[in-house]
Amino acid sequence: MKKSCLMLLVLLLLLPSCGKSPAPERLFYRNLNDGCVLGDRFYSCFFRMSEITVYTPTEARRGLCTDPLCAHDGSDGICPDDTRAMVRSVATDGEKLYLSLLLDPETAGKKPGSGAVKQIWSLNRDGSDFLLLCSRSSDGRNFSALEAGDGYLWFPERRIDEDAPEGEAEYTVLMRLPVEGGEPEQVLDEKFLHGLSYAVAPDGLRVAVISFAEADPDNLYTSAGQRIEITELKTGEKTVIPPPADDVLLSRLHYALGELWLEAERGGERTYVRDSGEKVTETAVTMVLYRLNRETEQFEEVTSAASGSYFFGPDAVWYVRAESEYFATKPMPTGRGSEKRDYDFFITKNLVIGCVKDGEITERAPGEGIEAGQSLTLLAAADGVLYGTIYDERRVYDTGETVNRVVTLDPETLDVIRDLGELK
Repeated sequence: MKKSCLMLLVLLLLLPSCGKSPAPERLFYRNLNDGCVLGDRFYSCFFRMSEITVYTPTEARRGLCTDPLCAHDGSDGICPDDTRAMVRSVATDGEKLYLSLLLDPETAGKKPGSGAVKQIWSLNRDGSDFLLLCSRSSDGRNFSALEAGDGYLWFPERRIDEDAPEGEAEYTVLMRLPVEGGEPEQVLDEKFLHGLSYAVAPDGLRVAVISFAEADPDNLYTSAGQRIEITELKTGEKTVIPPPADDVLLSRLHYALGELWLEAERGGERTYVRDSGEKVTETAVTMVLYRLNRETEQFEEVTSAASGSYFFGPDAVWYVRAESEYFATKPMPTGRGSEKRDYDFFITKNLVIGCVKDGEITERAPGEGIEAGQSLTLLAAADGVLYGTIYDERRVYDTGETVNRVVTLDPETLDVIRDLGELK
């Protein structure tokens, strides 16, 4: 009898698992300013904000759908490849893609003159199952990418309070929307008067924001009036962290690789002498990367780069450090008829790709495919591949032709794997 009961218990335990559908595939993902990385693909809205370009290790194509997979005709909604959106952004949670659109009222089915409409849609990676999650009015002056975490999509929303005192009428709040759709809810109590930069922990339990108490128009590169606030959403407890330095402007926060990272801009100057002997001084910005020390609850500087941004891959942070020197001054077309103006050319003399991995920093020269006089800008760090653009500075000087080519790089050798063509 005991043996029969035991066998029955084992059978009952096994039965539910037989009927379970397999968990959806979850790839490495990373949401960027106006695009995202999912697996080894890079979905970009950086350069054409009314369109999406999908970059793979072997090709580039316009739009989220591919024939014959795209089953949308646009008759009862916006197809992901529809170009009627004024602005769009794409994000992911590692399983699905989420499209955030800013539409004119007529496209969204509203009365003309009623203001822009923001819509959030979800779709599968093959372009199928395109569903409207949310549609709400927008003042049309603020549009930001989505964050994803713990079953929610997070986004800032600009609001106007006409009864507020002067200087406080426009403010930003942080909202979140279930990935299944529904009514968004406000997450934090704060009204951010000077914009909002934020990061959501992958488990959705903490939100870190850069709070702007005030802005100094006479000194852009200062942290005065800024601080970082980390809120535990379950308890509402806040941790306030002061800026790591006085001479930086805090710009972006990132939860990645089990850490909280901070990007900041440090202002400086570059001085050079033109062919004519004229001495010129211009602003030169350095991007500084910090990491939060959990024990001291302070941000500590990791590294800095003369230009560009930091990109978080599956196991490392990537960036480019470039040194350039004044080359020459040459009249260049301005785009207004035959009008020209003097343009100062700088040619890259030293170019390295930096990698922060397991707490160690490695910097190496790029491999085959990048020549002297060309500059590299990283766009994204994906699973097994880096995406970037190559800009030929010497060619611009010689011919006046500006060409940015999108390439993929091998993160091990730093060789250019494939040229995906000119960035249109």
